[in-house]
Amino acid sequence: KRPDGTYDKAYLAGLSVTTIAALDRLIELEKLAGRADKAALYAERRDLARKGLPALTTDEGYLIKSLDPDGTRHGVYGAPQHGYFEAVCNHDAIAFRVVDDAQSRRIYDAMAAIPGLRPHDLIITNYPSLDDLYTEPKGLWEFGRWVNGGHWTTCEARMIMAYYRVGKFEDARRSMEKMLDYGRRFRLDNPLVDFGGDVYQPHEPINCVYDAWGAPLAMLRGLFEYLYSADSLTLIPHIPPGITRLEQRFPVRFGDKQVHLATLGTGPISAVLINGKPWNEWDDASITLPYDGLPDRARLVICRGGAEPRVIRVPRPAPFVVPTPEAPFWDLGDLSASNAGNGRPLRLGADSKGASRFLGDMRRARIFSRALSADESADLAADPGGPSTDPAPVADHFMDRLADGACPNPVHPDLPAKVVGTVETVSVDGGKAARFTGDGYFEVPSDPRINLTRAYTLEAWICPDELPDSGARIIDRVTAGVDDGYLLDTHPGNSLRLITEQGSIGYGADLKPGVWVHVAGTFDAREGLALYLDGRQVTSGTAKTRVATDLARVGQFYRRLKTADLEDTFEGQQARLAVAHLAALRERVSLIREGRLPALPDASESAAARGYLEAATRLATGLEKMMKDYEQSADPRKRRLLRIWNESAPPRS
Repeated sequence: KRPDGTYDKAYLAGLSVTTIAALDRLIELEKLAGRADKAALYAERRDLARKGLPALTTDEGYLIKSLDPDGTRHGVYGAPQHGYFEAVCNHDAIAFRVVDDAQSRRIYDAMAAIPGLRPHDLIITNYPSLDDLYTEPKGLWEFGRWVNGGHWTTCEARMIMAYYRVGKFEDARRSMEKMLDYGRRFRLDNPLVDFGGDVYQPHEPINCVYDAWGAPLAMLRGLFEYLYSADSLTLIPHIPPGITRLEQRFPVRFGDKQVHLATLGTGPISAVLINGKPWNEWDDASITLPYDGLPDRARLVICRGGAEPRVIRVPRPAPFVVPTPEAPFWDLGDLSASNAGNGRPLRLGADSKGASRFLGDMRRARIFSRALSADESADLAADPGGPSTDPAPVADHFMDRLADGACPNPVHPDLPAKVVGTVETVSVDGGKAARFTGDGYFEVPSDPRINLTRAYTLEAWICPDELPDSGARIIDRVTAGVDDGYLLDTHPGNSLRLITEQGSIGYGADLKPGVWVHVAGTFDAREGLALYLDGRQVTSGTAKTRVATDLARVGQFYRRLKTADLEDTFEGQQARLAVAHLAALRERVSLIREGRLPALPDASESAAARGYLEAATRLATGLEKMMKDYEQSADPRKRRLLRIWNESAPPRS
């Protein structure tokens, strides 16, 4: 920003760093494509960009954040103006080898001398606060949050790679321990606030943001730094000195080649074996693997510090056993029951955050522990004042009897619906009702008697106002934004919607403002979902429990692919991954029941379980769609896979 209030361009160190790193890779890509002229052009541009870096470097060796055209430097630590340290461009310069080893160590030393950059063992973007923001440093822009001193796991990944390059293994370990703490609590959020000390979305039952997986991948990638070129791969091991033997039992890829890595001893490289034979292209710090001379499957053993060269056999992983279609493994009922329930109170007229409030009148709301039949739903719609005993509900809230800040529940008198805020009783045609003006709603404490998972019916007599596009809650027992319970609402606007843990359905009911109507939603894990309007079924849907059958088919598909030696195909690995999600969930539930794994809070445990099941469901659904597409293909391979898929279908009942 210039003195007259206008803006001009500045020279950003981070842009130079990432441009150089990108060009390093693009040059090799052009060589691989045989375009030597393009490779030469990009090499010239990279070298020019690199020549500019000294202008963005301090006497101490670290990079500033930016340089104004008039020479003003931003990011000189300790300076009276713009005296913060910018971490991102500096750890990137190390991680991407934009600077040499000597400057990398100087940059690290400068960072390590500023404890404020890593208050929770995780790197933040800058320290202290930025004084050159275009807005006030408050709210989103306050120090320690977002881009001003916040933590980003993508940055942490590059910081971990930088730690490895300069041999600071303890820093990498502490970083990973902090990320594992978040991971074990299912709180892998990104960005993190409080300088990396807390999640950005604290009210969600679990967090899972894609960026957060950068840190564990960097922890692995840093052990063997990989420098890819058009025709070779250079490995630079960064193995902590306390580790005298390491086996990486999954392969790394180099084109069509697979390389299994292992080390023996500690210290400089002293010998290298590939598939038990001596390999000569190495020095004391790196190994070069020309693509053309590398076996398709290479077992690479790196001996260090004079360790005796010997073959390390890569053990075959334990076979992935898929249960037969009739095995109890595929019955999701027990998982639904054991992981359902969010610990939320029941609310009438609002969601779990007190939002999406109902506007209008409501006379009565009931919950049944089974899915009522169409005839039973019609009977309820015919008599708003009918008894609570036939069929018997688990909750029956008479809002026309509001007294002392609560409406009674004769089914369970100890579970009345208490007013939160303001709800009034008004006279209406045929009696009284509760009037919702947006100032209040009813709440029933969480209780096992209303923790329904297998089957239920939600029904109410309502007279809505004109409702907003987001709709309004009628009966709600979910975490807002998460399908972890049940709700009946009017989304969108004056429509009708039922949400369950195993699916949702909606109907454009066009509920008339000022007109009384009976609404009901039913759910049964086996029969599905249905919505009723004035006793008439208006729509229905299938519960997600059908995924149990889908997953069993996917499992059978994988079993048949394995028999046909096709398990390593893309389709086979997708099938395996879907089944593996279900197996992981079952193992987790088992460990918790045995007391060998601490459980999360109820809402979080339920959300974690849904995460596993939803991932399995999506993989199964994607595989099914893929096979459907194969029906239009003449490719022999796809036709063969389609035949196996069709043979894996469960028998018709």
